[in-house]
Amino acid sequence: MDCLRFLWIPRVVEGDVHTPVRVPTHLRAHVALHFFGFFVSKNGGMRFEVEHVFPGSVAAVAGVLLDSSFHCALALPDLSLPEVLEHTSGMLRLRYEFVGSLDPIARRVIGGRKLTWIQELRLDSGSGAGTLSFSAEADPKKLYGSADVALVAIDGGQTRRTVAGDLFVKVPLVGGTAERKIVPGLVRRLDVEADAVRVALTTP
Repeated sequence: MDCLRFLWIPRVVEGDVHTPVRVPTHLRAHVALHFFGFFVSKNGGMRFEVEHVFPGSVAAVAGVLLDSSFHCALALPDLSLPEVLEHTSGMLRLRYEFVGSLDPIARRVIGGRKLTWIQELRLDSGSGAGTLSFSAEADPKKLYGSADVALVAIDGGQTRRTVAGDLFVKVPLVGGTAERKIVPGLVRRLDVEADAVRVALTTP
């Protein structure tokens, strides 16, 4: 967890931002996860972790997350609507096309080709345990990642979802920079998805 050489965060007092505070080395990864949802992991790649709370049971949340029609109607930032590649009771595999603006480093990673993204969710609606994996369709060994997914029942008939994993860009010299550019978008799309799940759970 000493992989972040430095990290400054603002000191907030009653809503006002004051002098930045230097974070001790042994706490930097934890602080980065708390404030930004990601950090550079010791194993290489970019570690990310997000948490969302939903108004429903574990089974109900799993049902929405594994519903292909839900995803096919969900507009995510910079992605096309998905194509369903495979769908079973506990697994959903989708293909997305990246339609946003790619910076030059990202274009180097995919070699100027169209970026299509394969995403697979495996989830047990009983235990709430699962995995999320994703990779570039054209070169899955160059751009890929995976995460553990956990749905846990909490007070008030609600469910907490935690998604924690790593994204890897295996390209010499520019891989780390590409990871830092890609992961914030990944985290943002999980947040957008979570908002839509809440709507789906509360809509008759």
